[in-house]
Formats: sequence, C-alpha cells, structure tokens
Amino acid sequence: DMYDRKKVVDLINLKERVFPIGRLDRDATGLLLMTNDGAWANLVMHPRYETEKTYLVILDRALQKEDKELIERGIKLHDGFVKGRLFVRNKKEIEISIHEGKNKIVKRIFNHVGYRVLELCRLKVGKVYLGKLKYGQYRFLNKNEVDSFIAITAPKTQLKNKNKVLRKWVYDLIFDIIWQVLHLSFADGSPQLVHTKTELLVSYFFLKDGRFNKKLFIKFNFA
Repeated sequence: DMYDRKKVVDLINLKERVFPIGRLDRDATGLLLMTNDGAWANLVMHPRYETEKTYLVILDRALQKEDKELIERGIKLHDGFVKGRLFVRNKKEIEISIHEGKNKIVKRIFNHVGYRVLELCRLKVGKVYLGKLKYGQYRFLNKNEVDSFIAITAPKTQLKNKNKVLRKWVYDLIFDIIWQVLHLSFADGSPQLVHTKTELLVSYFFLKDGRFNKKLFIKFNFA
C-alpha cells in the first residue's frame, strides 16, 4: 500500500505466508478467503468454475420490482453481460448472489439501474458463510468447506471432458461422411483432404480433360 495503510494480511497471525483470494473494496466488509495454496485459490476464483458469491447491499432508496426483475434477467455492462439472483430483506436491504468477480461488480450492477450502494457486505463464497465472524477476526476452514470447492468444480471438469469426447466423435463422423460423399459424387475425381487439430478443410479438385474444372471447399471450425 503506497499510503502504508493496514492490510488484511496484517490481521493474520501465522508463520506461513498467506494471500487473499480475490478482493474486497476498502469501503466494503465481509468474507474474504485466504490461503497459501495457489491451486486451491484457482478453484475458488477462476471464472470457469462460476463460484457463487452472495452480498448484502444497502441501497439509497427502495428497490423497484421492475429493476429487480431486470437484474435477474441480466444487464449488459461495458465489460460484459451479468445477472444476479436477488432476495429482498426489506425495501432497501437486498441480498444478491452472482458468479462474477469483476471489479466493483455489485456497485456497478445497481448503478446501472439507477441506485447507489451505501453499504456492501460479502456474506458467502461458495458454501463458506461469514457467519458470526466480527470485523478483523478469522478462522480456519474445515475439511468440508475446503472440499466443497473441489466438489463444485469436479462436475464442470467432467462435463468439459465429455464435451471434448463428443466433439471429437462429431468431428470424425463429419469427416467420414464427407469422405463418402466425395467418393460417391465424384467417383472419377481426385479428393485431397487436409486434417488439422482445430479445423477440417476439405478441398476437392474435379478433373476433366486434364484441367481443374471445379474447386469445392468445405470448412468446419471446432476451436
């Protein structure tokens, strides 16, 4: 800190070096996870795993029904599309759950629909709750809490692997179909095929009287 202000790591009385996962604005409060494990931090923080974070927001005025519905449907900010799941405690106290972790994202969501955030507190990250922890206090996560992030990410990783297998199967199927079509439709021609990792490019040169008569390109992108 260029102003030599107290940092969150100064509150942790451990010999081992730990670092925060993500961030909290200086004027925000609530839950901040810390670790010395970079791989585990990636499970919590990386956008691909869509870890849900829940915040308590105090607004400058009552949230209107149409604005609540708009946020839940999704809004477009300058850096992408975002939506949240909202629970209204009372007219100005709102809980919002999102998967995004972009800078000042909660404040920007409400600013976009015409509200100013007066107070912001992070209540939950994944399945870890702030609970009764007071300002400046910390505790160690239990095994179930640590493992919960692995459980959240595992189905997504498995789905990604299944998609790779499916994509390869479709890829090979298309390749075989085109090969058969070329042989059936242009039995007297000379098919030339180029097969790469990210695309299938089929070039067919139809020979007639010793000259190139037709050129057919069929391209499928799988990147």
